[in-house]
Amino acid sequence: MNRTIKFKFWDWNKKEMLEGVPAMNLTIGHLNVNAYIPLQSTGLQDKNGVAVFEGDILETEQTSVRDMADEDPYHRVVKWDNEEGGFTFYWNDNKTKQTSGWKFCKNTLKSNFKIIGNVFEDIKFLR
Repeated sequence: MNRTIKFKFWDWNKKEMLEGVPAMNLTIGHLNVNAYIPLQSTGLQDKNGVAVFEGDILETEQTSVRDMADEDPYHRVVKWDNEEGGFTFYWNDNKTKQTSGWKFCKNTLKSNFKIIGNVFEDIKFLR
């Protein structure tokens, strides 16, 4: 398998996202883990061709039966899930894993979801 693992970093001190920083430049000895949060790329893109990273907030225009009971059925958060062994959708409370409905995969993202923000800068989309 030949793929590049990409990261972006949330800078707690400056309250800004650092993108395009080669991970090799941030060695363990130089990375202040209290100041930067690494966010890994999922390797997938949204329907606009934008790379999806963990911590991104995604929006869809479609809903499922389960979604209709949710206060805000159109937003999902991308998070790593150890049980699933991969990235998955969480409801917009950023705590509850979505267990039915949308499956986190290339076709679902490219046809149904677009990035509208991230959990650090756009908390207005979270409840």
